[in-house]
Amino acid sequence: MLAKTEPGRRKSLVTPIKKVDLTEEVIKKMKALLESGDLRAGSKLPPERELAEMLEISRPSLREALKALSVMGILKAQPGQGTFVTDEFLAILSEPLHFLMLLKENLPFTELFEARTVLETKMARMAAMRASEEDLRAMELSLGGMKDNLDFPKGFVEHEIRFHQAIIDAAGNTLLSTVMEILYKLLNHNREKAAAVLDNLDEMYECHYKIYEEIAKSNPEGAERAAEQHFVYSEIKLREKGLVLGSHTDAKPD
Repeated sequence: MLAKTEPGRRKSLVTPIKKVDLTEEVIKKMKALLESGDLRAGSKLPPERELAEMLEISRPSLREALKALSVMGILKAQPGQGTFVTDEFLAILSEPLHFLMLLKENLPFTELFEARTVLETKMARMAAMRASEEDLRAMELSLGGMKDNLDFPKGFVEHEIRFHQAIIDAAGNTLLSTVMEILYKLLNHNREKAAAVLDNLDEMYECHYKIYEEIAKSNPEGAERAAEQHFVYSEIKLREKGLVLGSHTDAKPD
């Protein structure tokens, strides 16, 4: 029992009881189970009643928390089988990142282009070390499509996208591939604008062919250098058209 004090003094001694967000608490406990290894990718959750007793919460509160975890992509319900911890960890990573990018509605094309340049030059290096015959064949088919569309910018860009995707696939890093997938989604609108103003597609084709040559020769340094030169050339052309502002490199294309 509190000692007798002045009303104002008594009020300052008694702090409000914080309302506990049960959904947040369940998520924290689930996270702890994942960190400890008690739950792993592919694990099946105990039945609802048992899990509610384990967490010492009501079943309605548990359902609300599980629904939130499902929306986050951490859990996946399979009808007739139960609820499982998802093994699609890249989806868990990509969705928040994608939302973050979308919320940055004024993110300049220049920054997206710069990020793509940094990542893809390194992925060209990785592709030169890891590309399979199938990867090289995909690049060759894309180059053939680009060459057949030298007079049709929209068709050229479609095959150019496939060429870069083949390099990303050949790099063999699923995490980087996911980041690039998000970047490409954000760049789609600008790609359409670029396709409408592109010229000198012969030179653009040669830039891509040089990248392919170095990858095919398993030359990491040469592939990275060729990719860098391609992006320098692209930046110059896009800057001329007003789609990229400022220069990110002093390197000169061959």
